Amino acid sequence: MLRGNLAPEGSVAKITGVKKRRITGPARIFESEEVCLDVILAGGIQPGDVLVIRYEGPRAGRHA
Repeated sequence: MLRGNLAPEGSVAKITGVKKRRITGPARIFESEEVCLDVILAGGIQPGDVLVIRYEGPRAGRHA
């Protein structure tokens, strides 16, 4: 379950292979994997940041 500023009304995330059941930290939201990678390579991510990449996955990542 996602709660807080990331999902004000709540949401469900499918996480596979994650051993920790609870992930906390400031959420850094990106609209694409490419933008996220640019920020990572520029040193813009701090330890403890939670990276969320929107519009990626088997369905959302398909470009028409």
